Amino acid sequence: MTTIAYRNGTLAADTRACAGDNIVGSAIKIARNNNGDLAGAAGLAPYSYAFLKWFTGMESGPPPKAVRDDNNFDRGVIFRKTGVIEIYEIGR
Repeated sequence: MTTIAYRNGTLAADTRACAGDNIVGSAIKIARNNNGDLAGAAGLAPYSYAFLKWFTGMESGPPPKAVRDDNNFDRGVIFRKTGVIEIYEIGR
């Protein structure tokens, strides 16, 4: 499970990467773009990587498609410097 926390312009996240119940390494789950906005991603590693790459690449094109299955729920969040928070996920 990924933990992402935001407060007063600071974003933090854990770095644990798991495959099922096994710890398999670490992963970057947050990023800052050239505009100073912050983003975090959770779920499968390919989605998190793609979401943060899309975010730091000036959000060119549509965001990566989130996937939902019995064991996973991909999601991304962007905290804009303007105070707007954007959440990217599949509807429940």
